[in-house]
Amino acid sequence: MLDELEPVDVSEGMFEAVMGRLDEAIVTPAAEYVGRMEHGDWSLPRALWPYIENGTEALRWQRLADLFEEAILPVPSNTHRVSLLRAQRGGFVPMHAHAGQEYLAVLHGGFRSNGHAYERGDFAYCDKSESHEPIVDTHDECVCLLVLDAPLNFKGDYKKTLDPIFRM
Repeated sequence: MLDELEPVDVSEGMFEAVMGRLDEAIVTPAAEYVGRMEHGDWSLPRALWPYIENGTEALRWQRLADLFEEAILPVPSNTHRVSLLRAQRGGFVPMHAHAGQEYLAVLHGGFRSNGHAYERGDFAYCDKSESHEPIVDTHDECVCLLVLDAPLNFKGDYKKTLDPIFRM
């Protein structure tokens, strides 16, 4: 995205001014940005709290194909789907491709996909070039934050069931 911007001239001395500010103390307490909303064995980062008005117990989980659950978050966007995904050990999201981009942050537990292991705190990104089938095989439960900018295209037996659900 930055490489698409036109260069802009800056004043002489700007580099030195920016470099000089690097040694200034940070005055914003970290506590303003840190916090968790507890939900049994897992919790949500503070950045998600505004989208979960009545706490995690009020999340409306929808069971999908007896494999995993999704709770859509009320994020105001016409271009993105933002939700939490949850699966128990052995649960998986069936093989699918992407019509756009998928961003995934692991909030609890972990999963495997295309030979890679993702654990709490990891971030995964997929685009149109990748198909995958994430599976929870090493943890009792996995909870992820999912952001999509286009529909998922499921393959095989689950296509008819899940494609209509993951429309944008």
